[in-house]
Amino acid sequence: MKTPQSSNIAEISFTKNILTVEFKTSSKVKDAKQEFVYQYKDVPKELWKKFQQTQKEKGSVGKLFAAEVKNKFEFEKVSKGEKNALSKTRME
Repeated sequence: MKTPQSSNIAEISFTKNILTVEFKTSSKVKDAKQEFVYQYKDVPKELWKKFQQTQKEKGSVGKLFAAEVKNKFEFEKVSKGEKNALSKTRME
């Protein structure tokens, strides 16, 4: 998966109305990643298309996430090993 245009999001994917987000770590280790991801439930496909368009236009995926997803959808924190079974449509 390509890294989205974001200083806060390491990876983002979508499948079956679940938006899976891996945030960048606050560690000083370059390109360090978290051991867990957040899965936001019941996210409309139209919103995922906005993420894809934002990435295509070199916009900030992080700003879109903050405006459209954060505090608006139910989420679950899961270990990275669990996310691979769900995440199939990735940011291109």
